[in-house]
Amino acid sequence: LFRHSSLKPSIRLVVNHYEVMKVPPASMSRNLHGGGDAIRLLDLFCAYQAKLTRNSTRYKHWDHALLLTGYDLYRGNVRTVAGYAPVKGMCTEARSCTISEGLDFGAVFVIAHEMGHRLVLGLFLDAFQDVCKMVWCGNGEGLIRSAHPALEYSYCGHRKWCKEGQCVAAATIEDMVVRHGEWSSWNDIRRGDCASECVPCQISGQIRLRRSTRLCDKPL
Repeated sequence: LFRHSSLKPSIRLVVNHYEVMKVPPASMSRNLHGGGDAIRLLDLFCAYQAKLTRNSTRYKHWDHALLLTGYDLYRGNVRTVAGYAPVKGMCTEARSCTISEGLDFGAVFVIAHEMGHRLVLGLFLDAFQDVCKMVWCGNGEGLIRSAHPALEYSYCGHRKWCKEGQCVAAATIEDMVVRHGEWSSWNDIRRGDCASECVPCQISGQIRLRRSTRLCDKPL
């Protein structure tokens, strides 16, 4: 993601060491972080990696350390934390570290976002504009990624809105006035999902349902 053509200057990442931990080191044992408390696990990992790169002759020095974990990260009662990292920590050895759930390919977006805050101060200061392509939701303690961009004409900056995936200038100030939508009429149930052409499929003793829908599409 950091090699994307839209990103200037281009950033090249090089992996100079990686290891698969079947058993965590004693300094990062489960009982020390409660099985995935994001802040506690991050603190432990940051200290662990800083000690390795500072004192060990086995490893080449690295600028940033990443932990992909199988723990379901959480913070308090919030179980939707996908990644966590110190703020503005790239230039500080003990704070240049990121933890992320490593469940699937979606982790790359969390990692790129977290590292981006560390790589260049202000790299994601245009976060409002980012929502036109992908909604990022955070609560100050972690990060989750939505599966869709913001809706058309959502606010994305001063006198700007989202249109076709881009954050563009609104045509006029009047266009930015909030207009409360209204519901359309219900569609004809006779033309719904279970019309005359449907093949009856009713289990004895059960019921069949017909669905009718309406849209919140006014004043659009």
